[in-house]
Amino acid sequence: MPYSAVPQTSKPRGSDALSVRHDSTLTFVLRDKTCIYGTVEHADAKSITLAEAQNRKVTIQSERVLQVRQGDAVVVSARSSWSDVADVRLYPHESLVIKLRNGESIKSTSFAVAGETITSKSLSRKRVFQKAEIATVDYVRVKPESNGLDYLLQEAPLMLIFNGEFYSRLLGLQGRIVVRLYDSEKPEDDSPITCAKS
Repeated sequence: MPYSAVPQTSKPRGSDALSVRHDSTLTFVLRDKTCIYGTVEHADAKSITLAEAQNRKVTIQSERVLQVRQGDAVVVSARSSWSDVADVRLYPHESLVIKLRNGESIKSTSFAVAGETITSKSLSRKRVFQKAEIATVDYVRVKPESNGLDYLLQEAPLMLIFNGEFYSRLLGLQGRIVVRLYDSEKPEDDSPITCAKS
């Protein structure tokens, strides 16, 4: 199931993202800020079919989708947004990849955004980049957890010792997806991602 299900003007980075587990509940934010919640039943370049509550099926056209989120974390984005970069909270096994206009790429596991700058921090050095010198910013994140694991984390943490997915995530073996959050070649959209109605 390809992640090209949520196209930008060109194919989005991490376009295989909707190949996430079928039992991961996601929020699909449409361009009119309507939100649909459900698990992915099927996705292709033109449309996405979701199973909502009570297993009701709904199909939406891919070009209507602005973002796909799990909680407050972006899974797929069809916009270029500096504010989305500022909102990223990195978890273990995640990073930000900053590509400069001169071709240099910087992988950062600790960063801070302040106005028009982004600071990449490591144990040995700190580098500050101006927005004007940045070409793209990618969020390299872990694949969304299943609803089953999410339930155990919240309701029965002692049962995690019997869950294989828990150990995969603990060891960083759950796989990664790349989400392009900012692209200097595309129009910037920093409007808040809120659900007008659901």
